[in-house]
Amino acid sequence: MNCEPRVTENGKYAAQVEVTKLGFSREAAFRKLGEFDTEAEAVAYAKKFSEEWLSRYA
Repeated sequence: MNCEPRVTENGKYAAQVEVTKLGFSREAAFRKLGEFDTEAEAVAYAKKFSEEWLSRYA
């Protein structure tokens, strides 16, 4: 799981998640998880999303 946020045009941080199986190419990408004022908020939301996604599909 990659939860690295990206900076938006208006200077906020977009939460995004990329899911990759070990040794394989990217399996899924969730790039529109919302915008946050701080990088920490974006990462926290992406991690929470990842935990919920893994509990359902892993």
